[in-house]
Amino acid sequence: NTQLTVKPPGEKQKEDYSTKPLTASRHLKKKPSSLPATALLKGGKENLKLVEDNLVKTEDFAEQFLSRQNKKEKNQKSLSSLVLGFHHRLKVQELRNMRNRTYTLKRQNKELYSKFVNETRKHFMDVILKQMDDFFQSVSLSVIKRQSSIKNLFTFSAEEIQKNDNYYDQIHFIKEKIYQPILVTGGQLSSYQMKGLEWTVSLYNNNANGILVDETIQGKTKQTISLICYLIEVKKSSGPFLIIVHPSAISNWKTEFDQWAPGVRKLLYRGPARDRKILAMKFQDENIRYQVVISSYALITMDKSALSQIKWLYTIVDKESFSMNTTLRM
Repeated sequence: NTQLTVKPPGEKQKEDYSTKPLTASRHLKKKPSSLPATALLKGGKENLKLVEDNLVKTEDFAEQFLSRQNKKEKNQKSLSSLVLGFHHRLKVQELRNMRNRTYTLKRQNKELYSKFVNETRKHFMDVILKQMDDFFQSVSLSVIKRQSSIKNLFTFSAEEIQKNDNYYDQIHFIKEKIYQPILVTGGQLSSYQMKGLEWTVSLYNNNANGILVDETIQGKTKQTISLICYLIEVKKSSGPFLIIVHPSAISNWKTEFDQWAPGVRKLLYRGPARDRKILAMKFQDENIRYQVVISSYALITMDKSALSQIKWLYTIVDKESFSMNTTLRM
C-alpha cells in the first residue's frame, strides 16, 4: 500500500533524503587502501628501479649509436683516402711511362722527338690561349653588365659597348680626362704616375677591378694615394677605403700619406685586441669620419666579423702582403 501525505498550501514539502542515492563527491567517503604500507613502498622502489634501468639502457644505446657513427665516418675517410691514393698512383705511373717513352723516343729518333715536342708545345699553347679567350670573354660580359647598370653618370646601351671587340677598350669604355687632385700636395706626379692614375680612375668609372703593376720599384703607393684623393675630391666619394698591407709596411704607408696627402684622415688599425676595439669605436665616430683605414691581412682576418659590417668603397691590397705569404687567397 502506498501512503500519500498532503501538506497544506504554502508549506514547503520536506524531501526525504533517506531514500535518495548520494551522488555528490563531498558525500562520498574515501575508501581506505586495501594495500599495506610495506606493499606501497615496495612498488615505489620497483618503479624507481625500472626508471633507472631505462636510463641506463638509453645511455648505452646513445653510446652505441655514436660509436657506430664514428666508425662509419672513419671508414668513409679511409675509403676516400684509398681512392685518392689509387688515383694518385695511377697518375704518377702514367707520368713515369710517358717520361720513359719520351726518353726512348729521344734516344732512338731525334727528328721524331723534335716533332713530338713541337706538337705537344703547340697543343698546350692552344689550350692556354683558349682558356684566356674564354676568360676574357666572360670578364667582358661581366663588365658589360656592370657598365649597363651605371646610369647616374653615363648612359650607354649594351649594343654600343658590344660593338667594340677589343678587350681593353671594352673594360675602359667610359673614358675621362683627369688631372692631379689638389689634395695631393707632396709634389708633382710624373707622367707614368699620371697614366697609372688615369687607368685606376677608368677602372672606377667602368665599375671594374684591376692590378696596378709597373716596371718601377717605387710609385705605386703614390698612384694609389692619388686615386684616393681623386675620388674624394672629384667624385665626392669620401670612402671609406681599406688598405691591407704587410705589418712592416703600415708605418711606411702612413709616412707616404703624411707626405703626399696630409689632408686625408687615416686610421692605423693595429695593436692588441683591446686597442683594436677602441680603434673600431673611434672609426665609427661621426665627428672624425676617417676616410682611410690601414691594417694588415692577419688583423683584418681576426676582426672580420666587425670590419665586414662596414661598407668599404675600395679594398686595396699591397702586393707585399701576398709576397710574404704564398698561400694567401682573397
